[in-house]
Amino acid sequence: MTYTSFIGYHIIASHTWITPNVRGDGPEAREGHGAALVGKRLFIYGGCGKSSDNYHEVYYEDLYILNTGNFLHQQVLVMIML
Repeated sequence: MTYTSFIGYHIIASHTWITPNVRGDGPEAREGHGAALVGKRLFIYGGCGKSSDNYHEVYYEDLYILNTGNFLHQQVLVMIML
């Protein structure tokens, strides 16, 4: 699957925008998520979005990693222990 919602990003050092070809299984559109860049990997966790009928809110407890070296998204299995 090609992740098409990724618009691009700004490279501060060169003041340029790039729009890479991002591949893999990317997350659904969301807000209120957590994100952290560790080396070349961008971790995206959780957040809130809309259901397919656009009526109900959906709360995510999922984790995705975007490798910014090769622009490959992957979903990571999250196990929540209570």
